[in-house]
Amino acid sequence: FLSPNLKRHTEKTFLDNYNQYFRLAEQRGLKFDSLMRAELIRQRLPFVQNTRKAYREFWASQVQPK
Repeated sequence: FLSPNLKRHTEKTFLDNYNQYFRLAEQRGLKFDSLMRAELIRQRLPFVQNTRKAYREFWASQVQPK
């Protein structure tokens, strides 16, 4: 059971994240209408790969023990 204040905060956080996802998708020119699952994956793949590459580089330079 969530208190009313925590429930409002949780809903606002969810909506902020949801809206941010779609703002970013719009900026990238991604489309969702009438696409098959494979097409959705294909259009997002370059962005996912870039993010993973950045995480790996950060990990290698900042986190991984030397």
